Amino acid sequence: MAEKSVNADTEIFPFPGKVRSTVWAYFGFGKTKQGPPIKENLNMQSVICKLCRKLYVNKGNITNLQQHLDKHHRHQVDLPPESASTPTPKKEKTTQPKIDFQLRPVGNVSLEKKRKLDDHVHKLIVGKALPLSLVDSPFFKNFVKELDPRYKPPSRYDVQKSLDGKMRQMTVKLQNELPPVGGHLAITHDGWTSCATESYDTVTAHFINSNWELRSAVLQTTKVEGSHTGEHIAERLKEMVSDWNIPVPTAVTDNAANERKAIQLLGWERFGCYGHRLNLAVKNSLDVPEVSRILGKSRKIVTLFHQSTSLNDCLLDKQILVYSDTRNLIGHKLINDVPTRWNSTLAMLRRLSEQIAAILAIASDDKLNINKTTCNNLRSYCLLLRNKILLKA
Repeated sequence: MAEKSVNADTEIFPFPGKVRSTVWAYFGFGKTKQGPPIKENLNMQSVICKLCRKLYVNKGNITNLQQHLDKHHRHQVDLPPESASTPTPKKEKTTQPKIDFQLRPVGNVSLEKKRKLDDHVHKLIVGKALPLSLVDSPFFKNFVKELDPRYKPPSRYDVQKSLDGKMRQMTVKLQNELPPVGGHLAITHDGWTSCATESYDTVTAHFINSNWELRSAVLQTTKVEGSHTGEHIAERLKEMVSDWNIPVPTAVTDNAANERKAIQLLGWERFGCYGHRLNLAVKNSLDVPEVSRILGKSRKIVTLFHQSTSLNDCLLDKQILVYSDTRNLIGHKLINDVPTRWNSTLAMLRRLSEQIAAILAIASDDKLNINKTTCNNLRSYCLLLRNKILLKA
């Protein structure tokens, strides 16, 4: 609806910019400010007909403008069949739909999926002997959240409760599989010390099941308090047999006096550990004065390097120089032997034989900031080893 007309001397300016409809050829805008005919200087709220100078409100579309031309200037204008009421349809752009591979959390995981994931967490903790506090660690939670934001790991209390339930299930399953009273069963028993200097003993059962399959299972690992006498060991083994309701077993232990006495008090048949007896036999052969002297010198060399980080750094530098053609020898550290494992003594001698050239290079280098006594000891030890044992091998 037209509001009023403008004066004949009012200058009318075209639409400032590109237009689609030819209707804008008959309409324009008046100025409100001095300057070029841009939107900032024109009265964009009102539209003026160039034919009759009627003033209309600019509604943002051309419907009222088309109606004005059809009603008042039907024979004066030459418009194409398009009209304001039927605007030219825009061409639809055909674009390739984008595939979004990002995972988005949608609710929670299913109950079956959560049980499966919880079970994997339990296996991780048990299999790697990790503390239950793992599930409370923010780093573990962030890792799980990155894998699947929908999964909420169990709490420490839930893990403890689930593991207790699994232990009861495995106990029942193992009891059904173990030979009944009157059957045949063998056990291995030994004591050990944890990293926290706490004493434990472990009993492992070995048997043939109803399908003639050889099976092994840990029956118990218990903390040992007090003295490790044969009487105490016998008492714990007797309680173990009663708790599991198994036949009187044949025991395999090492040759320690308390182990032998415990089995003797129980009246069980006992066999000594083959590996332990083999270690004792080899150990006796290593007590030969000539061999014992060589092993003593070897242990002193290894101890020197284990007690000095600077010597280890020098060893790596000399390895790079001496073994430039055999890169697989670079980075090897010296190995110390363990009294209860004869093969560790063999590994110590082999590693010294391999690294003898690098060790001699350290002992012969006066530029290194190494104690003179240490260099002399290294030189004498290495020469003795090379001349008497290693070169003969």
